[in-house]
Amino acid sequence: MDQLIFQLELSPKSSKTFYLKEQLEKQTEVEYCYSRFVPTLIEDCTLKNNRVAFRTFGPATQTFEENGQEGGIISSGTDCWSKKIDY
Repeated sequence: MDQLIFQLELSPKSSKTFYLKEQLEKQTEVEYCYSRFVPTLIEDCTLKNNRVAFRTFGPATQTFEENGQEGGIISSGTDCWSKKIDY
């Protein structure tokens, strides 16, 4: 089963109509942007698209460093990766 998810803005008690149209031609390049909060990476936030990726360290990394635990870092910066390929 396919799923379609999209974001929209609606005023209270209003409605909108959307029409889906099948695209018969194959797209050569898919552009996307994706972001999420990552608790498994010590509360980090990530953002990526088809050309670049970013990671911002969460507050728990500083707590780990202050308590002498492994995996801690004190940083207010963001890691950035450029992608040579588009996936």
